[in-house]
Amino acid sequence: MNDPATNRTFICSVVFVDLVGYSKRSVSEQLAIKDHFTALLGGALKDIALNDRIVLDTGDGAAMSFLGDPEDALFVGMSLRDALKPQETVNGAGGIRIGINLGPVKLVKDINGHPNIVGDGINVAQRIMSFAEPGQVLVSRSYFDVVSCLSDDYAKLFSYDGSRTDKHVREHEVYVVGDSESAFTRAKAGMERRAAGSGPKPAYKPEAGGEGARGTLLERLTPAVTAFLHDRRKVMMAGGALGAVVLLLAGLLIAKKPAAPQLQPTAQAAAAAPAAAASQSDPNPAAAAPAKPAHAATAVAKAQPAKKEPPRPHAAPGLVKLAIDPWGEVYVNGKSRGVSPPIKSLKLAPGKYRIEVRNSNLAPYDETIEVKSREEVTVRHNFK
Repeated sequence: MNDPATNRTFICSVVFVDLVGYSKRSVSEQLAIKDHFTALLGGALKDIALNDRIVLDTGDGAAMSFLGDPEDALFVGMSLRDALKPQETVNGAGGIRIGINLGPVKLVKDINGHPNIVGDGINVAQRIMSFAEPGQVLVSRSYFDVVSCLSDDYAKLFSYDGSRTDKHVREHEVYVVGDSESAFTRAKAGMERRAAGSGPKPAYKPEAGGEGARGTLLERLTPAVTAFLHDRRKVMMAGGALGAVVLLLAGLLIAKKPAAPQLQPTAQAAAAAPAAAASQSDPNPAAAAPAKPAHAATAVAKAQPAKKEPPRPHAAPGLVKLAIDPWGEVYVNGKSRGVSPPIKSLKLAPGKYRIEVRNSNLAPYDETIEVKSREEVTVRHNFK
């Protein structure tokens, strides 16, 4: 019987962990390193519900998909990084590298009939991990866009580290996860709060696996999808509320802008008063009026304020609606703007744009559109 959960696409946070130098160690050293790593991983995952996580053994690390709150991935990544710094690793191993991404994955069965996770979400997480240095956590642009909006602590936690190109000539914008006790405490508190509200959890039991992100599925997916979609709505609602607050503050600043000061009498007006008095007392005004020196004319010109052209109003942006099935990463003029879904639309300034939509190894969709002010245009494609 076919599993109804297979061949379905889910949007989740993916943490890809690599044990640096693991393959170069002896078998006994590998066993010691793996036992130590498994114990640390079990401690980091103990408060995350089984229905909210999928853990795969990759041989020299692990690939974890989190279907619930994206903060769970941040907590696990920071916990493992801090516990396995290069100078504190067991038997002199080189520490770990971690990459985190938010994207689509699919549950499938491999050639042996074992459950496996594939898709662009896990592929990008592995690429992001490959850019990291030992002891470093890097996240993708899509993950940063979601988590940095949740709190000021998270917004200050990330620092932009530039754009990197992988072996497939695909560009990725990456952000470094810094050290922040407040951000770590916030992520941990949220995870513990969710754990307290969902009852006791079974003990973590890691499963062995092979290379290429292959392992055993530890959790059921169906209940987690509902919880994840619910959390995504909260993120969208929070983003809308934040936008409303920004618009309100901008309106208050404009209302409180001080009025322009009145111009003081110019030097030309001051000079005209004694000249008029002299013309009334002298019958020959031409002889009585002294000639103006050249520097006086310059001073008068400087005293008069220059006429400013009224500012040209900026054209209002247009709306590009996205109808991508089942999903695709959207590029605007060669720059990634995120994965759709969950992204449903983009606001762009009026003009012509080249839109490209990519989905793993499928043929990309390419289209040139023209965006007009306050108008809508739809980009629609179905990857079959």
